[in-house]
Order: sequence, then structure tokens, then C-alpha cells
Amino acid sequence: MNSELCDRLGIQFPLFAFSHCRDVIAEVSKAGGFGVLGIVGLQAAMTKAQTGSKFRADASFLAQRVIASMWSDRSDLTNYTAANCSSHTRCDEWTAEVARALPNGVGTVAVTPLTATLGGIGPGGEVIAAEVTVTITWTPPNEQAHTFTTTSSVSSKSPT
Repeated sequence: MNSELCDRLGIQFPLFAFSHCRDVIAEVSKAGGFGVLGIVGLQAAMTKAQTGSKFRADASFLAQRVIASMWSDRSDLTNYTAANCSSHTRCDEWTAEVARALPNGVGTVAVTPLTATLGGIGPGGEVIAAEVTVTITWTPPNEQAHTFTTTSSVSSKSPT
């Protein structure tokens, strides 16, 4: 069958295929038709994957950042817990940064003092060594919530 459209496009038959499957496109083109490989869906999936990867990297960075802050502020470890965080400047600034960096981002820190026998409690009852768990959650638009959690040990004692 010959038509003006076939002549303009250089095809033998007015057969058109739009598909994400390269095999379908190849067969239509071999048969003398016009095949168009649709990758819009692939682009959307790649964009979503890249955005998700960035959010995970940001969450990891933010978690390590608060742990580093705790290392430089070891005498105030208990001020990073959820109950005390908003009244402690470093912790409050960190939670605000989490909220700015991640969609619906929330960061929490749990400080679990090591027992006195493990050297975690000082003579005055202060926490001098603890296991710190940082949890960051975020929810991108039209997606489920994601969580990043990491645990570290922080001690105000010098290693022996």
C-alpha cells in the first residue's frame, strides 16, 4: 500500500507502533512500518530513583553530622534526646536542618547510656559514654515514608 504519508516517512506500510519494548519496535520497522521507542516512562522512573538516592545520601550525611556534633559536645549527650532536643541549640538546629533538607523530614536521637560497670556513668551520675541511635524519616510526595537509622558509640572518656 502506497500513500503520501508512507512516501514522506520512507516506509512501505502505514503501520505505526509506539512502545517501550525495543523488540516490538524492531519488528514493526523490519516489516516496513514506523516504530517509535517510548522512553518517557523510563525517564520518570530514573528521575524517581535519582531523587530517592539523593534523599538517602542526605539522610546519611545529616545523621553523621549530628553524631559528629555530639562528639564535640560530649558533656551534653543527654541534651540530644527527643525530650531535651528543642531546648539544646545544636540539636534544635539539626532537627530544623533535617526538616529543610528532606520532604517532611524528621530527625530523632536516642541516647542509651552505657552502664556504670561499662564506664558509661560518671561519679556524679552524668552520662560519659553512650550508644547513640539516630533515626531520620522522610516522605516524598505521593510515596511511602522512608527511614534511615544508624548507631554509634560516643564517649567523653579518653580511650585507654
